[in-house]
Amino acid sequence: MKMIFVIFSTFFGFLLGALIGGLTLPEQTGLEGGAVVLVYGIIGVIIGLTLSLIFMNKLKPALLKKLTIILVFINIIYIFWIIVRVQSNFPEQEQQNKPQKKTDPVTAPAAFFYRQDNEQTVMGLGMAEPDFFNKKVLYFYSVTNPEKSVLEYLPVDSLVFSQADHHQYDISYAPPWFYPVHLKMDYEILYLKVITFGRDWIEVEVNRQTGLTTWVSTTDVEVLFWPEFLLTVFSVENLDPENNLLREKPLLHASPFLTTEFSFLSPVMVKESWLKVNLLDDNFNKIGEAWLRWHADGNLLISYSLLS
Repeated sequence: MKMIFVIFSTFFGFLLGALIGGLTLPEQTGLEGGAVVLVYGIIGVIIGLTLSLIFMNKLKPALLKKLTIILVFINIIYIFWIIVRVQSNFPEQEQQNKPQKKTDPVTAPAAFFYRQDNEQTVMGLGMAEPDFFNKKVLYFYSVTNPEKSVLEYLPVDSLVFSQADHHQYDISYAPPWFYPVHLKMDYEILYLKVITFGRDWIEVEVNRQTGLTTWVSTTDVEVLFWPEFLLTVFSVENLDPENNLLREKPLLHASPFLTTEFSFLSPVMVKESWLKVNLLDDNFNKIGEAWLRWHADGNLLISYSLLS
């Protein structure tokens, strides 16, 4: 009887400590909330074990037996209550995690942001590429304080990726308002324009027509700032060839580059606001090289093609 008393007292201490720990947590606590509850539970184990060892030899056998029976019933009731709570929340959680079909109207969470500028005037910092090769879900968050950890927020929506038999990745679920700057999954291309870059959070544009932005974790995407991104594209095109001349050096007063006709401008190097390009003919043979100014006053002066 003494051993049973010690076991159930210790277990009751864990349950009571975990309950107290759960009640002390603030709302919208992430994974670190589980760690807090576990710590409180361990403290309860220590207290319960200590008190049971002290009192098991001091209490009369009859009283010890009654207390043991009471502890058994309390633990059983508590465990049954936990099971009921988990089962009642499971269907709702399962429904939330299940990919949903697109529905109308096409609305986004109210806490997301709509920028006043259109996509032509918002240059951003570069592009974010989701790591769908290793992570099947990209979570979107509504972040009010970017200095807080990712663990302190719950996602409000997501992208869900799948892989076909031929190792082709695709999107099995996307919010109805999702319209990124680049999406071509048959080539496994998905880029989100980066608006704000932080230590834990990245604000990305998720609808290029409305300028809708939301937040993703820095651990879920690879960021290519504009210089890095431009060196991955196949070619660029000068949006204003009459005023933004190709030049022999990366200087506004440098001599214009006198060139014959060319078909493509292939980026090879970036220096501040200048882009060194190879001039290619129709057969992709190099026929010259020059410098082109690629941005000014927060605006792109070029367009680009990801594929040939």
